[in-house]
Amino acid sequence: MRIFALAFSLLLVGCIFVSPSMAVDATSFADPSGWSVGDAGTSYNEWDVIVNSAGNAPDVGSNYGSSTLGTVYPGYISGSSNLYSHASDYLGTATMDTPSVAASSGTHVIVQTAATLGMMGAGISSMQIDVGGTLFNPFETSTLFFGTVSSSYGPVTQKEESFSFMLPGGTSSFSINWTNPQHSSFKALRVDTSAVPEPSSVAMLGIAVMGLGLFVRRRRNG
Repeated sequence: MRIFALAFSLLLVGCIFVSPSMAVDATSFADPSGWSVGDAGTSYNEWDVIVNSAGNAPDVGSNYGSSTLGTVYPGYISGSSNLYSHASDYLGTATMDTPSVAASSGTHVIVQTAATLGMMGAGISSMQIDVGGTLFNPFETSTLFFGTVSSSYGPVTQKEESFSFMLPGGTSSFSINWTNPQHSSFKALRVDTSAVPEPSSVAMLGIAVMGLGLFVRRRRNG
């Protein structure tokens, strides 16, 4: 009996140390590097509680416009206020109203998402931005968090990602569309935008002068 008790105790301790730790169900979203919420030419919108299949206004925070979040059938709202579908893959969509900055060489968009994995361990796919019918793919994707979190249904695997886009000029409005896998619970979305200023004429002149100086120096050295 003592041997059995000792073996059971060692097994229990082994499980404690081998089992992966379970994180609190909270997103790892963060301010974009290089600009802050509230800066001129920027916008910020974030959702954490989704109660309707369309037209959900940002519930965590927003500093510009009237952006919305929703889903397309067979997606629906789960009892935990997330997007979900048990039938098949489903779409998520968000519309953005952002500051239009005329003197801009582009609009930098960062989309942050939080969702559980779906069938066969699949995650979010087909993340794109639609600007008047022209589609843009992210130029960079990174993982913010990937691990086990607690839920009302027990431990689940959650993946949080960041998608970076560059849109042309001072884009004032666009939509974001992505595919969620079957049995994936889409839980949160954050979207930040920032207008990228055009180089000033003074800066361009300085670059030209520097280039001319290097050319003359090379000619002398030659």
